[in-house]
Amino acid sequence: MKFTSLSFLGVLAFSTFASATPFEHSETQNYIIQLDKTATVDDFIPKFIQDTTKFFHDLFEEVGEKIEDLIGRDDDPTGNNRIRVRQSYDLGGNFKALDVSLADDRILDKILKGFAEVVAIIPDEVIQFELPTPARLDKKTKKSKRYYIRPVKSGESTYNPGEQESQQPHQNRDAVSEATYIEQPNAQWNLARISQQESNLTQPYIYDSRGGAGVTVYVVDDGVAVNHRDFEGRAKHGYSAYSNGKSGSSKKGSKTFGNSSQLKAKDPLDGGGHGTHVSGIIGGKQYGVAKNVSIVSVKVLSNEGQGTVSNLLGGIEWIINQEKNQTRPVLINMSLGMPDSSPGAKALNDAISAAVEAGIPVFVAAGNSGSDACKIVPAGNSDVYTVGSVNKKDTFDDYSCYGKCVDILAPGKDITSAYIGGKNAKETMSGTSMASPHVAGVAALLLPGLEQGIKPKDLYSAITKISTSNKIDAIPNFVTPNKLLFNGQQKTEK
Repeated sequence: MKFTSLSFLGVLAFSTFASATPFEHSETQNYIIQLDKTATVDDFIPKFIQDTTKFFHDLFEEVGEKIEDLIGRDDDPTGNNRIRVRQSYDLGGNFKALDVSLADDRILDKILKGFAEVVAIIPDEVIQFELPTPARLDKKTKKSKRYYIRPVKSGESTYNPGEQESQQPHQNRDAVSEATYIEQPNAQWNLARISQQESNLTQPYIYDSRGGAGVTVYVVDDGVAVNHRDFEGRAKHGYSAYSNGKSGSSKKGSKTFGNSSQLKAKDPLDGGGHGTHVSGIIGGKQYGVAKNVSIVSVKVLSNEGQGTVSNLLGGIEWIINQEKNQTRPVLINMSLGMPDSSPGAKALNDAISAAVEAGIPVFVAAGNSGSDACKIVPAGNSDVYTVGSVNKKDTFDDYSCYGKCVDILAPGKDITSAYIGGKNAKETMSGTSMASPHVAGVAALLLPGLEQGIKPKDLYSAITKISTSNKIDAIPNFVTPNKLLFNGQQKTEK
């Protein structure tokens, strides 16, 4: 497959080909069929199969193909099936879709026009996300070869949310309760900076002693090295779109291409290092903002940073389903994105909005293309909280996206955190991928002291309200908010 790569955080790179229809075609003939919210998925599927079969009969009349060769079941061991509903999605009633495989995309126009329930048809192609790499490797290595990865439709999980919650102390969420504070001397510069309003990086990191205990953060990324010592057993594998986490592997037994990560993980679910680094910033004991938070890995990208829209939809749906009957505070971090012009962008945006409508706050990276964040998904989504990047000199990061869709700024340049390759592994990385988890960590610090069931928009407002104003230089766009993340500690700051 041919890729065209754009170099910013989580940037989409797809191959498509010309079409006479108003939608993109898929080289793999895999599609996301987005349905109207009012559709009943279970009722629609048999209708879809029946009517699509008729479409193929009509095609048979036109081109003389054998209808038996065009229709099959998803569990057909021969692999010759041609119409497959591989997965259905219902994200809290706010986003509904089917993941289908079609033998002949000449019927796409008939599907779009023939079903009132169908609002969009999106090619489910492989996406190459250009994720940040360790600083020491950036100068020494070239980009690893991009392999074509067959998407996997049904994720695996051994995560039990009730068990995870029982391991954490239950906190009084009285918003007016007084907090006590802990100091971490000789902390990384980024931690010191977010616990003070005037920059003095020799000061300790000061944080609420609860440290986000009782809060769960879902990290939607390429995996997490949950056995890293910095997580102290608070990190768990949750969902994986890849069988055993292996890049290029599916439950159907498709070919495994191997891990092209520059530093290989021992456990394939550990990922390529990006998600581990992000998680360390959120909740690592040494490197993290909220040092008692629980981390749940939602692996939607391969170790090489590749994935599909269906992978992302599956991960988001899984999170929503985990929280249906839970009352604990949770949030999502997504340090990835794609251009809003990409075929799958709207579906991903709608799915993320469904998570927020379900009551789950979502924190996202602005992007590293040095352009308008409103043109990036999900950074431009008004339902999420979007984070731009600054350096240790309180200067806006040249590569960070900017504009009115950015909600806050946080440290993102030269950030040291946990990594793959060993239980004490660490690396220094840069990008808005690193800025977003700082804000997710502060959200986790605040949640135990806020009203139970607080709405995402109210949590976002609480973070903005305590932020430090007008400290960042060289912001490239006047509508970008000059708001620097602050964790709200009141031991030295009032």
